[in-house]
Amino acid sequence: MNTYRAVQDLILERIERKEYGPGMQIDSFRTLARAADTTIVTVLRALTNLVAQGHLRHEAGRGYFVETASGPATPAKTVGILVNFTGKEIAGNVPVLRQIVPTISAAMINQGRPFLILNGVDNKESSFVMPENIAAHRMDGLFVFSIYDYRYLADLSRAQPGVVALDVDASDCGVDCIAFDNAGSALKMVLRLATLGARRIAYVGGPLAPKSDWRSRRFFDPAARLRHDGWRLGLQAAGLPYDPALCAPVSWRDGEHASEAVRGLLAGGARPDAILAENPAAVLQTLAKAGVPPGSIRVAGWSQNEGEGLIPGLDMVARCDMEELFAAGIELLAQRLAHPDCGVQRRVLEPRIVEPAR
Repeated sequence: MNTYRAVQDLILERIERKEYGPGMQIDSFRTLARAADTTIVTVLRALTNLVAQGHLRHEAGRGYFVETASGPATPAKTVGILVNFTGKEIAGNVPVLRQIVPTISAAMINQGRPFLILNGVDNKESSFVMPENIAAHRMDGLFVFSIYDYRYLADLSRAQPGVVALDVDASDCGVDCIAFDNAGSALKMVLRLATLGARRIAYVGGPLAPKSDWRSRRFFDPAARLRHDGWRLGLQAAGLPYDPALCAPVSWRDGEHASEAVRGLLAGGARPDAILAENPAAVLQTLAKAGVPPGSIRVAGWSQNEGEGLIPGLDMVARCDMEELFAAGIELLAQRLAHPDCGVQRRVLEPRIVEPAR
């Protein structure tokens, strides 16, 4: 599969051969993706780079056009998004990019700002891309998504102006940020479970702290620790005792490790009557396989898909609306660009807690 640079070369060759003349609209995303044997996300990355370089211009609702000689002498200032993927992973059309890239890129391009998609993970080294290499793109602002390493975010903000971290509270590092209220939503769900009669509420999630190896640093998400803390505060607010046996932290954030944690809870002497879980689907599947009668152990958790229906058997879900996150990030960056000397900006979004009709 070709990289975005190969797509850029293809378009530049067609401009050189006059197949795309000055002011002419180039082919659609899908046509270019087929011609270059690549994905639409890769084509979008190539086009936004060519806009930033001054070879193309974007007209909202129409498409991309070859820049004319009478066009702007210097390209408009660029905004980018740095994601926790390698270049190869971006070219592989990662599902989350299909959600975030169109939303943010459309908003930036409509403001007349070229938009870059940057891989945050070095293809060859086991590390994030050096902040000075990111800053070399000379962007006005930069969204950072799915990178939760506080030290890296702090270093990046010193090298690159206008950094906005999405889905993580990095305000203590001096970084503008938008995050969900993970602790607050955990507390609310624990209180609601207690209202429904639960007295032994377990927590399944994690990891609660990063390890020193690169893979753990890359994928560690502090939301797990905040949700754990909210669970403990919820127990206290509900007047329920804290039992360490009901805390089942996982060493890796996937269904397999969540299932292992649930099996440990069921095998121990401290059998819960409710479980608050980061991966509620895996918990429900494990309970069903273990022969636990439906409804005898209540299950609550989180979801990132606002339009998704409630998982059968789930008692409640805190929905983290990613579209709301992206929209708030766009607004926050606009404020930073308009007032570059203002203090650190931090916004916290409330997940919407949903229960099935009873």
